[in-house]
Amino acid sequence: MPEAEERISYNMPSFYQNGTVRKIVEFRLRENLAKTKGP
Repeated sequence: MPEAEERISYNMPSFYQNGTVRKIVEFRLRENLAKTKGP
């Protein structure tokens, strides 16, 4: 999802571009999406 990726990068403060923090954020977003979609 390149669009979502761009939106995340655009909305987050610059320190979120740090690899570790970014991975955590993306992991949480994917988890939330999975919960929203359900089984």
